[in-house]
Amino acid sequence: QEDDDRLRERIRLAPESFTNAGSRGAYRFHAMQAHPNIVDVAVLSPVPGTVDLYPLLSTGLPDGGVLTLVESFCSDEKVRPLTDTVRAKTPVKVDYTIEARITIYRDQDARSVKDAANSAIQNWVAS
Repeated sequence: QEDDDRLRERIRLAPESFTNAGSRGAYRFHAMQAHPNIVDVAVLSPVPGTVDLYPLLSTGLPDGGVLTLVESFCSDEKVRPLTDTVRAKTPVKVDYTIEARITIYRDQDARSVKDAANSAIQNWVAS
């Protein structure tokens, strides 16, 4: 089942599908079309003529089946330019730390401000 955020993103990217000129947006659009759980795709070109796609799933990192599907879908003659080689790769998981400085005014409750800030951070991380 596709959620509203993913549908909005695909609608926003739809004009990218009108060309097969090999733009980042076009590859991103077509890669997201390959599987309903793909929520984002990084598109890189390490050398001319090579396109690396790094799909991220709503459930985490993709398995080999999803990578094969994305690569096949984006290698179709109607999607890629004749001279591009498309490779789907697993994104690298990166651990990170978020540090924040919060200003609390006198008329505010410190606990509720901290709770609201933590909630906002958790929502951002989950998106």
